[in-house]
Amino acid sequence: MTATAYVFYISLLGMLGMLSIKMFELKRRRRSLVYHIFVRFDKATHGMLARIFGTLRTKKGELEIFLKEDLRRLIYQAIVSSIAHAREAYDRIRASSRGVVKLRENPKVSAFLKDIEIAKKEISLRGSGPEIEDKKELPAGDERQ
Repeated sequence: MTATAYVFYISLLGMLGMLSIKMFELKRRRRSLVYHIFVRFDKATHGMLARIFGTLRTKKGELEIFLKEDLRRLIYQAIVSSIAHAREAYDRIRASSRGVVKLRENPKVSAFLKDIEIAKKEISLRGSGPEIEDKKELPAGDERQ
């Protein structure tokens, strides 16, 4: 026989036992000891289920608050910090790719490179590049300007 058959026979015996106890109670018109045991078990079961459902209800509320408020805040903080980290990395790479880092790290820099750095600082302070006028040479005899 298989396990399913054993479960079926055990269930059948349980049902027949409950029916016979119920018939006995109906004939005597009194509750039996088995009934009182089941009532106590039912009270304990109902109390346990009430605690479980109460806990689930409170945890559900906490989960809703976490999903609606805390999770959004945590995601926003993660995005902001990753953007800041990426910006720092980009600035580091950009500075080193232009040679600014090497120029500042090496004290033995030629005068030409120092003059270029000074000129860049002056240009950035003024806000625009040097004012250079482009004058094209006009052909002879042409007096337009």
